[in-house]
Amino acid sequence: GRGRGRGRGRGRHGGGRHHNASRAANSPPPKSSKPGCVVCGSADGKYKCPKCREPYCSVKCCREHKEKCPVLLAAAAATAAAESAAGADGDDADN
Repeated sequence: GRGRGRGRGRGRHGGGRHHNASRAANSPPPKSSKPGCVVCGSADGKYKCPKCREPYCSVKCCREHKEKCPVLLAAAAATAAAESAAGADGDDADN
């Protein structure tokens, strides 16, 4: 019970207020700064690729983006290359 009460109290103290004040002072309103979807061009890029941080608007666009994401493709290629290299090294050592 102690931890729960503490967390709740911490959230109520000026933390949220301070965050909002600094945000308003330092950056433009979120609506105008929100990036658009890189897949379909929609203005609603509310989700971001966990690898390359490119915005997209829906699960459908997420799937399309995953097929073309340069970071994901590079990671997949590196993994495939490492696996094939490990297999080749193992074969060479045996021969």
